[in-house]
Amino acid sequence: MESLRAMHIATLMLLFLLGLLIFCSNKDSIPIHWNINGEPDRYSGKLEGSFLMPLTTLFLYTVLIAVPRIDPLRENIKKFRKDYGVFIEIFMLLMVSIQALIALWVYDIQVRINALMSIWVFVLFAYLSSFLKKTKRNWFIGIRTPWTISDDLVWKKTHQLGSKLFLILAFISLGMAFNNYFIYVLLIATLIVTVYLFAFSYIEFEKNKKEKTR
Repeated sequence: MESLRAMHIATLMLLFLLGLLIFCSNKDSIPIHWNINGEPDRYSGKLEGSFLMPLTTLFLYTVLIAVPRIDPLRENIKKFRKDYGVFIEIFMLLMVSIQALIALWVYDIQVRINALMSIWVFVLFAYLSSFLKKTKRNWFIGIRTPWTISDDLVWKKTHQLGSKLFLILAFISLGMAFNNYFIYVLLIATLIVTVYLFAFSYIEFEKNKKEKTR
């Protein structure tokens, strides 16, 4: 865990260094949003554009680190704490890639944002596919519905299914790497998976409850 913590700190430092690099550019307006064609369509001032991503990531990192300490089922989280730390690092590297993308555009090096984001989403979802199977019942991390939180077996079955579905989402993301509508397709697919897992956990909970009352 200490080596992971060191990686987290190094990644945060890299984010702020990229922010400083952006701030030292000769551009007064910084691109912070791109349209489906991969073109910047929203800009911010230099200070916000340079350090919004690092500060947001720092805040989210603080929350993610605090979660295992306040969860009533924190003992269960200890069983997959290392995997959780790897997830945090992958998430922060995604933030680094976005910050690096902003820096490249500021210095007039244009890259395909859709391709970059689809590859990073593939990496994130592929890891989630593996990670979900290792989680144990808790209040903050994983597929949390009233029924998964209430029953260990429902938690296990829902996360096993979720693992398979997130792997499918990962390959959908990769397959849409050079498609301008990548983000819309992925959002719709993710929404379908979310609703399906929600319904699945309820059905499994009711099934288990009936079996226990026989």
